[in-house]
Order: sequence, then structure tokens, then C-alpha cells
Amino acid sequence: MRRLLFNRITERGERMKVKPGVDDSKLNKEIREALDLADKVHQILTGKECVLTSTYDGVHRPRSGRQSRHYLNDAGDVRRWYLDAWNVTKGVTIFVALLSLILDKSLFQVCKESDHVHLEFDPK
Repeated sequence: MRRLLFNRITERGERMKVKPGVDDSKLNKEIREALDLADKVHQILTGKECVLTSTYDGVHRPRSGRQSRHYLNDAGDVRRWYLDAWNVTKGVTIFVALLSLILDKSLFQVCKESDHVHLEFDPK
């Protein structure tokens, strides 16, 4: 059976799933650490690992007229399937709220999108 996801070993030896074809090797330290934190919160809520679905690959729309942070290796998108399954009405909202409380708002943005959660390092 073909494996759809594979594990990545982060700098601290922890595991986060990455969608095949997504390259996370160029991510800057700050967003990598935020994604590791997102993985921990996701596991606490759902009992499952978070899945990184996009970094600088693909097409990303600019926010507020600025270039997407994806192309600066300062953003990542994570799958929301397990959050929706955990609590269909509030799973993603709770996940985004918790990350927004934990991460410094002057450095990070966490956004709920229609099919993923977007995290970016964007110092003000």
C-alpha cells in the first residue's frame, strides 16, 4: 500500500507529518518552531499529528497587498481534517485561538482558511 504521508524529524527530534511533495527544508527557524508548537496543540486536541500541506510551493495570494510570507520561507499551511472531525463546529476555531494565545501576536499570524490553517512569521 502506497504511503500518503511521511514523517519529518525536526531539529529537536520531534515528528511532524508532511504532505508528499512539500519541501520544508528551507523554512526559517521561527516558523519551524511555531509549526512544531502547532503540532503539539493539534495532538493534544485530536490525538493525531498535524500535517504540513504547503510551504513556499504552490500559488499563495498576497495579504494586505504584500507578498505572501510563503515565498520568504516564513509561512506554512496545516491540514484541518482532524480538527473538523474532532469538533465539526469549533475544532479549527479552538485550534486557532489557542495558537493565537500562545504565539506572540507581534511576531506571528494564525489564520483560519476554508481548507487549512495558515501560520506565518511576520514581525511587525
